[in-house]
Amino acid sequence: MRAVLGDGIAIEPAEFHRTFPFSAPDEFISIRDSGGVEHGLLADLADLPTETAELIRQELRRRYFAPHITHIEKLTEKFGRSHWTVQTDAGPTSFEVQNEHANLRDLPNGMLLLVDIHGNRYLLPPRAELDGRVRRQLEAMF
Repeated sequence: MRAVLGDGIAIEPAEFHRTFPFSAPDEFISIRDSGGVEHGLLADLADLPTETAELIRQELRRRYFAPHITHIEKLTEKFGRSHWTVQTDAGPTSFEVQNEHANLRDLPNGMLLLVDIHGNRYLLPPRAELDGRVRRQLEAMF
């Protein structure tokens, strides 16, 4: 994507990142170059033409894609890494997580965000909704 800022500076390729609060997903969108340098901030996507706002939303969905884990088939730990085999709303997958304390986060809506060793994000249901066996394993690891 290409972004042209108010002062006429063009950023190509342009990257879009959500800032806080995540509870306002269309507000405060950071515009960065491929090196991660921020060049501007969009206050609200609603202020843009509909087509432009939708292109940015598509890019944000791609960047923040996080499948919902619907079933944990296998969860083991070995050599400081946890190995996950799961079903998600995007299909079955397996992945590894290192340093679970830093890579499992509680979200404001009660869900859990899990980040694997490659930076992929997965959403887990709130702890209270997890199967008892899985909840105990997570509590022991995290």
